[in-house]
Amino acid sequence: MGCFTVHAEDTFISGLLLTKGSFIRQENIIIMETIKVIVPPVLIGCIILEAYLSAREHRGLYERKDTITSLSVAAINVVLNVLIKGSVYLVYSTIQEYSLFKIEEGLISWIVLFLLTDFQSYLFHYLGHKSRFFWAMHSIHHTSHKYNFATAIRTPLTNSGFRFATLAPLILLGFSPTMVLTMDALILIYAFFQHTELIKKLGWVEYVFNTPSHHRVHHASDEKYLDKNFGGVLIIWDKLFGTFKEEEEHPVYGLAKPLPTNTLFYVIFHEWIEIIKDLRKTPVGLNAVKLLFAAPGWSGSVCSAQPEQPKIGLAKFVYVVIAVLILVSLNSHAQVERQFLLLGIDAEKKHDERSALIYYKKAIQHDNDCTEALIRCSRVLCTLAGREYDKLRKFQKADSAHMYAMHAIDLDPNHIEARLNYIISLGMLSQASNNPSEKFRNAMRIREEAEVLITLDSLSGPTYYILGKWHYEVSRLTWIEKLACKALFGGIPKDVSLDQSLRYYDKAIRLKPDYILFHYGKANALYEGSQYNAAIEVLQHALKLPCIEPDDKIRKSQCQQLLDEAKKNVRSKNI
Repeated sequence: MGCFTVHAEDTFISGLLLTKGSFIRQENIIIMETIKVIVPPVLIGCIILEAYLSAREHRGLYERKDTITSLSVAAINVVLNVLIKGSVYLVYSTIQEYSLFKIEEGLISWIVLFLLTDFQSYLFHYLGHKSRFFWAMHSIHHTSHKYNFATAIRTPLTNSGFRFATLAPLILLGFSPTMVLTMDALILIYAFFQHTELIKKLGWVEYVFNTPSHHRVHHASDEKYLDKNFGGVLIIWDKLFGTFKEEEEHPVYGLAKPLPTNTLFYVIFHEWIEIIKDLRKTPVGLNAVKLLFAAPGWSGSVCSAQPEQPKIGLAKFVYVVIAVLILVSLNSHAQVERQFLLLGIDAEKKHDERSALIYYKKAIQHDNDCTEALIRCSRVLCTLAGREYDKLRKFQKADSAHMYAMHAIDLDPNHIEARLNYIISLGMLSQASNNPSEKFRNAMRIREEAEVLITLDSLSGPTYYILGKWHYEVSRLTWIEKLACKALFGGIPKDVSLDQSLRYYDKAIRLKPDYILFHYGKANALYEGSQYNAAIEVLQHALKLPCIEPDDKIRKSQCQQLLDEAKKNVRSKNI
């Protein structure tokens, strides 16, 4: 009754699943390159459109010299960013080697990264107003007395280097450089669209997000508006740390102490010039350090007229940091099974099934309902079971594969791979069994499951192969075995035949013409039906096919052996 099995070589089917259900991820580098190509023309178009609408409605939002200065600063920034880009990637890659976690892409990862990057943006922005050294860089962005999209691109020349430095902790936490830089780019793009007077208040959106209305307050030089609304995308950080202010009267834009000239050189270096002047008057010592790094108003600089502003409370800051670390840790833990899955997939691609099995089992330990891990674990166990000659070890592996496949089916009854593994495991169990009734029961279940699979996926080549193999094996039953089946189970199905087997093999070959085993199965059926010349033709074609599966060299050897036997039978008939 050993004919009611899927033979060891049939475990090739597991290889077909490598390309299904795997993690398909869009490389962030592609997103970044797309941003670089698409975004600049869009932003320039927005500036042109806003300037046109301003001129048409006589709103005076743009001034020629002011706009030229903004565009000039932006052009210099583009050149500087290009120059430091390679260094940033190099530094980030080095930091990544020492990361605390290894965080893979996923919805949770992106949400956590968004919150972290936006919080970093808030802190970096806050620092730019609260330390004179950083204000000397950041103040360039506040020099315009106009508020428009052109002002948005008037960014500090040294801002990129320091901003990238403050993003480095995110790399150390475990996010990839491309993820971090992509998220930072998206937040900066959002910030661009905050710089307009054409968009008024946005209702409920104002409660959570930083809007043009909120950011107009930030650019104001009115005393009650100074040092407010530092947020990037979210305004919740300002509300949490007491730096939020609602827009009331229309703001007056620019610095608290307007610049005497709007030339490009002075816009870029005005605060550094004032710092150098103050340092010359200050003896070397603690006061000189304070003058450089304390709040701008400390030395009577351009922001000396600013009143004392609320400081970020240490306790609140610690709470946020702790919450962030918890989020990252939970996210990292939630992705542990994915980490093991990826390691298993890599091992499986290298045909290291035993290592792959270890990784998949670890993934299941972390998440017992991880369908992907269950399916892959079942498949690898079927492959290993098919290579076992010892019946006990074969049974143990097949039984485990059967269990994992059943669990996966319970989670997703229509999962093609899960049901395919279930069928293969039944074949392995039959091979390992000495119980005729169990073999026949498994055979009936194999056919039932295969027919279910056909209804779920009519283009499943492996399923047609299984049905072809089933008809081939059952059609070879001896009359004694058929009599036993009839006595125990009411007989075998009436449609069982070699011709039916060939029809299923042909369907499998049409769907997967490069699989050597499909051709070998068909040749076996032709040989069994004494169609030796047809079998020879199929086998010769199979021997010309490339080896694409790990066991294809063995299958070619089997094809050659059957070919020799078929040729021998042809010669005997001719004699």
